[in-house]
Amino acid sequence: MISAVIIGAVVILTVGWQIKYLMERKAQPLLGALLLLIAGSIPAYVGWKTIQPAHLDPASGPFQAKVSQQITEAELEIPPGHALLVTATLVDIDEDETDPQKLKTAYNLKLRGSNWEQSASGLIKRDSAGADDAVDVGGAGVRETGRKRSGRLGEDLQDRFEFRGDGAVQLAVTNWSGTAAETLDLEIVEAPPPKAWLWGAVVGLSILALLLEVRFAADQLAGNVAFLALWAVFLRDGVTPLDGWQEISKAVLPSALLGWGAVGGIAYLGVKASASSGKKDD
Repeated sequence: MISAVIIGAVVILTVGWQIKYLMERKAQPLLGALLLLIAGSIPAYVGWKTIQPAHLDPASGPFQAKVSQQITEAELEIPPGHALLVTATLVDIDEDETDPQKLKTAYNLKLRGSNWEQSASGLIKRDSAGADDAVDVGGAGVRETGRKRSGRLGEDLQDRFEFRGDGAVQLAVTNWSGTAAETLDLEIVEAPPPKAWLWGAVVGLSILALLLEVRFAADQLAGNVAFLALWAVFLRDGVTPLDGWQEISKAVLPSALLGWGAVGGIAYLGVKASASSGKKDD
């Protein structure tokens, strides 16, 4: 599984290199290693939960359904801490097809629970489809978590949605434009860890790493710790089970900008300020 290999490789290389660097500098390698191992375990865990979510037993409740242009209604049960996974089955067409209506399908789903309702919309796209959307998604009030690519570059076959409520829901297809998808398979799966928890880990670990780097000149520790913790956040929002290396890799860029760039830059300034203060005291 290439997604798991990429996540494991990035975590191991980042943690291993930084621990080796701390040991060479004798800059509190034990404390630094502990922070790195905690930070590295978060994207590993979140990545696994997004590409291998726990599935519910279909015999235990209405956790699966199928909708299409003809089948426009379904009933589902959403337990707390679970999400809706939408997977498209494509219509067979010629490989040289260029009609945008046959290359994409925009859909909108409306879910109504006992005391809540919400919409979810997505765009199914073949790998040969262009970037310009020629179909109308429609709908409003969407809360989407994760757009899924399959192994082919540029192909969107799967979306994951989380909702403000749970329990028994009535689902209706309120928009279906384009003919790329024949059906949409709906399945209730375990949701990734809450985003608030992950952001809390980002803040807490980054502060500890900043203090350690400034106090003991543990160069680049804060940036690497923040990068790993932030990567978990972006993996959570951008990856679902059909994903290939593209979405896994795309989550690295914002994590690097915020972790190595922003947090690493703050740590660098803190180290410089601490060094200047030490010289004045001397």
